[in-house]
Amino acid sequence: VAVMYFAGFTFNAMTLLGLLLLIGIVVDDAIVVLENIYRQMEMGAEDPVEAARKGSRQVVFAVLAATMTLVSIFAPVIFMEGIIGSFFMSFAVVVTFGVLVSLFISLSLTPALSARFLSHNERHGAIFRWIESGFSALDRNYRRLIAASLQRRKRVIAVAFLAVLSSGWFFSQVDKGFMPEEDEGRFMIAVKAPLGYGIDY
Repeated sequence: VAVMYFAGFTFNAMTLLGLLLLIGIVVDDAIVVLENIYRQMEMGAEDPVEAARKGSRQVVFAVLAATMTLVSIFAPVIFMEGIIGSFFMSFAVVVTFGVLVSLFISLSLTPALSARFLSHNERHGAIFRWIESGFSALDRNYRRLIAASLQRRKRVIAVAFLAVLSSGWFFSQVDKGFMPEEDEGRFMIAVKAPLGYGIDY
């Protein structure tokens, strides 16, 4: 929001779309760091500060790579010219700077808060245990899926390859346009009279 203020942007459809996208990115980066810090505690790290330091250090390059990938996608949009460049510049600026702020927060504030508040031995209520059992079931099914995929590597690669090739056909069939069509609840009629006739005609 501070970048928007100094750049002279307003809250509009494009900047709000960028901010909504950033919510997921900020949470995603923080969860990667937080999960690894929690894993260090599960592995027996006694000192929360040491667990936070070690856990964040292990994933710093993964978070950095994910962030730089997003920056390399959105930053060039800032330098686009023409109508499309003017239209998307505010979106690209908000997302690019927001992603960089997300990187800073996930590698500074998240470890600091984890070292201060995160605990492995807390007792949880029934709702937490119910949600945790659901995630455990998802984890078990995911492990089975991975094991089955690794046993049938050639088939999985073939299906993935066909899916990538088919995307070209789907791309050619989908209509294309600058903005999505929408019903504005109006219609326009243009009438052109012959040259030389007045308004009464």
